[in-house]
Order: sequence, then structure tokens, then C-alpha cells
Amino acid sequence: MLRFDFLPSDFHPQFLILGERTDLACLAGELERLADDGGEGRVQDASGSELWLRSMPAPRGLRRAVDGHYQWEMSAENAGAFATGIRAVAEGEQPAGSAVLTVGRFDLEEIPVWISQGEFTDDYLINSF
Repeated sequence: MLRFDFLPSDFHPQFLILGERTDLACLAGELERLADDGGEGRVQDASGSELWLRSMPAPRGLRRAVDGHYQWEMSAENAGAFATGIRAVAEGEQPAGSAVLTVGRFDLEEIPVWISQGEFTDDYLINSF
């Protein structure tokens, strides 16, 4: 199952999505559906947190919503390109890989999405304080 969380930083905040190859392939499939049909979708991680996906003509990238969940706004073209990038990581011959995905706008409020397979242990996102 996917694991994801926001990694805060003063200079380079990121949203990290960890998953096995099959998990990432499912995420790519949801993005391909968005690219083809538009609309909205939701992806849930192992803890029950949700990432809301939304296809829109003027994408803003990943943002934190008012109620605390994260919403990833993208165009149909972005969704197709993101799916291709995720499939390259999921289906690659390397034992591990990653991709950083943004809508490509120079907007300081957009949070880059980092997709990773095989680079971190499962406890990487677990708060151990």
C-alpha cells in the first residue's frame, strides 16, 4: 500500500509518496483515468490519509486544503505525463528509483511531489518522537 506525507522545510517542502511497484502502478492508473476522463479521484495511503486528485484546465499543483488533506490539481496533460513518469519508476529495471513531479509553473506555493520506490524503509515516514 502507498505511504505518503508532507515533508516540511523552510526552503524545499515536498510531498513524498512511497510505494512498491504494484502500488505505484495503481497510482499511475488513476492518473491515466484522470488524463482520459477528467474529474476527480482519491488515493488512500496505509494510514487512511487521502490525497485528492483533480483535473482542471488551470492546474495549481499540490496544495494543502483547508481541512488538512492534500489536493493535487493538474491538467489532463499533466496527469498523463505524471502517469508516464510513475510507470517509468514502477516498471524500471533498477531496484530503486524516483521522480519529482510538478505542474511546471513557477509558483512558490506549489509543493513538489516526490514518487519513490525502493529507496526508503517503511518507517521513514513514521514519526518516532
